[in-house]
Parts: sequence; structure tokens; C-alpha cells
Amino acid sequence: MEGKGPEPGWEDSLERAPVRRVSVFRRVLLWIAFIALSLLAAFLAIKAERMWMDQAKILKFCVSRSGVDQRFAERLQQLVATRTSRIRIAITPVQDLVSAFEHHECDLLVARSDAKLPAAARALAILEKEIVVLVAHRGKEADTAAALRNRKLILASSGAANEALLRGILAAYVLPQADRRLVIPPDAAGVQAAFRAGAANLVFAVVPQSKLLQGNLLRGLTQENRVSFADIPDAAALAKKVKGLAEETVEKGLFSASPLLPADDLSTLSLEVRLVTRGNLRDAIGAELTRLILENKGDLAINGEFADAIAPPDTDKSAPMLAHRGATQYVDDDEKTFIDLYGDYLYLGAPVAGAVGSFMIWFFGRWTRDSTPSAGDFTQEVLEIAVRVRHESRVENLDAADESLDRILHELLEALRAKTLSAEGLDVFRLAFEQTREWIRERRHFLSRREPEKTSTENLL
Repeated sequence: MEGKGPEPGWEDSLERAPVRRVSVFRRVLLWIAFIALSLLAAFLAIKAERMWMDQAKILKFCVSRSGVDQRFAERLQQLVATRTSRIRIAITPVQDLVSAFEHHECDLLVARSDAKLPAAARALAILEKEIVVLVAHRGKEADTAAALRNRKLILASSGAANEALLRGILAAYVLPQADRRLVIPPDAAGVQAAFRAGAANLVFAVVPQSKLLQGNLLRGLTQENRVSFADIPDAAALAKKVKGLAEETVEKGLFSASPLLPADDLSTLSLEVRLVTRGNLRDAIGAELTRLILENKGDLAINGEFADAIAPPDTDKSAPMLAHRGATQYVDDDEKTFIDLYGDYLYLGAPVAGAVGSFMIWFFGRWTRDSTPSAGDFTQEVLEIAVRVRHESRVENLDAADESLDRILHELLEALRAKTLSAEGLDVFRLAFEQTREWIRERRHFLSRREPEKTSTENLL
């Protein structure tokens, strides 16, 4: 029988490589780095979102050259520059306002209610009301549409829009072409001369209410005692037939107290002058712009000329021009909160954020896995022992294998107790450990049965 000690080199072959342990200091540093990176990523995301939310929206304001709308736009530009950082106004003089708006060359314009704007146009505010007035010689008023026959109509408010409006009104009266005796003087002096040239002559004018309230209509023409404001025949019917017109009642003496103008309540027509934008303008920007305009009327008004009575837009869904959603929210005190505006994005983004977080945790785990030992790291050593003991022919070597298993188990339990080892793979380790123990017992039992047989054979020889 050979020596009782284990086979030379057996114990050395069972010595497992020391498990690399991560010091507590290094683990703390890793977690601090992970938390710092997470906080930095969150900060950068919030900062980017704030920058996107707070970035200044540049709105191009189309105006007619040297018109009153340009002066209004300049005041609005100055106002928003000092009161908010979210909006900037860029004034762009153009020849044709409606065409520029249709071709997306501008975001804002001042437009009258009879203008032919795209369906996407939305109202932000009502800047002015323009009153249609018919000035007649006292006692020569036209009470009916038929009375306008053979009368000269003098267009006092020059411009293609006013001429088109007058012709539209005459067409609504169904007057024959021959009865439309229009006179379009070049200036105010020509209007006065044409008016005085015949007692039956009438002056047709579209005048901002801001001017009428100052008593400076037609440069003094109405200061004469021999003139009067005449009712517009069939005003209610015209308001339904002609786009942009609304029936209007002017109270007695509203325009002038001396002389009293009008002498009686006046039945006439009016148009709205609106600040218009497109429907795709962000709601928050529309609400902010409407708020600035309605809360700073005095700073925007051009006294005696324009915007003396700024008003909110009609927010009814049946209005001739729909109000912008942001303007409606402000006027109806229904402005959206951050959650209302971006709740859908947050709801949809929550799963994405969870997936990103899970990925970060997985990535961190993979990054630190090589440095953090686990119970699975001991399994390979146990399996190596299992391979050798299944065919071992020396009991001494089996005893050495048992001792190696004991050392591995002791080291694992100590590491788990000290929390320097992850429990990952512990079930696999247990299975491998128990199976290896069983194989050692079986092999020892097998060798112990063979030993007497071998001794007997030797004695016989």
C-alpha cells in the first residue's frame, strides 16, 4: 500500500485563486459617482427643458408702411421687450398684408373683420372698432335704400378696402349699376368740396371710434350745424349680407356735444379691427401676448387715432373669427398649468424614463461586476474539484478534496456575513457543492470496498 499522504501537487491544484474584493472605500466612490452622474443627467435634462420652455419666440408683425398699425406694432414691440422674455416682436413692413400672412411671411397682423383671411387665422384681441357713418345735409337724409338712387356717394375714407366695402353695401341693396354714382376725392378738401356741391350728396366714411370720440371726423366737416349723421338703411339686413359687418347703435351726442352729434340714437354698422395670428401658435405664447395687450391698454393706445378701447376677442365658438386657444384660455381664466400642457408627454415618457433607469442600473451592475465578487465566483472551483474526485483512486486525495470544499464554504460564508460578496449565483453554488460532496462520499465508499479485495489478492500471491 502506498503512502498515506495526498498525492503531491493535489492540494496545490485545489487552491483557488483569491477572489478580488472591492474595498468599502472604492464601493462608496462608485456609488457616489453613479449618483452624481444621475443627478447631473437629471439637471441637464431639466435645464434643457427650461431653456426650451423659456426660449424667446420671435413673432414677425406685418404692417403697412407708415400706417397706424406700424405705430401700434412699435409700441407692442417695446412693451413685450420690457415685460417678458418669452416673446420678441420683429416688425416687417409689407405691401400686401393678407398675401404676406397667407404665405407665412409673418405671424401677426392688424386686420379688419371684412378682410379675406385664411381659415387658420385666429384673433388675439380686438384693437379698434370702426364705425360706418353716412353724413348728409340736414333734412336730406336717405331713409331707405331706394332713396340712395340718384344720390352722389362721396367716399371719405380712401383706400381699396373701404371702396370695396361701399360697393359691397350697394350690391346688397341691389341698386342698378347706373345709380352707383361714386365720387372718390383725393383728399379731405376734395371731400368737403364734393359734399357742398349738391344738397343731395352723401358722405360715406369708415372711421375708427377713437377718432369719432375726439370729435375730429373729416377735419371739421361735421362741426357745421347744417350736417347730420344719417341712419344706414336696413342696417340689420346688411349686417347679415356683407361679411365683417355688425349692426351698431351709436348713442345720441356720443361724437360731439356741441353741436350735438348724432342728434338722435344712430342705427349704423361697424367693423372690428383685430390683432390676428395663426392657430398653430403655441397656446402659452398666445395667452401671454393677449395678457400683455389687455393689461397694458394705456401703453398701447394711440390717443385719438387707434386702439383707445382695446377689448378681448369673442371666445364663443360661433364667432365670425375664432379666438386663438391661448387667448380663450386667458379670457376665460382657464390657462393651462405645466401638467395640463405636458401631462401627456410625462405620461408617455414615464415608461421610457423607467426603461432608461433600468438600463442605467444594469449598466452600472455590468460595469462593477468584474470588481464585485459573487457566490457564483466560487462555483467554478467546486466544479473543478468535482471533475477530479469522480475518477480519484486515492482516499487521501478525497480527504484533501473534502478539506478544500470546507475551506471554500467557510470563505463564502465569511464573505456573505461581511457583506463583501453578492448572493448572485448562490443557488447554483449550493447545487454544485452538494453534488460534489455526494460524489466524494460515493467515491470513498467505492474505494473502501476495493481495498480489502486488493489486500487479499496480494496475500494470495
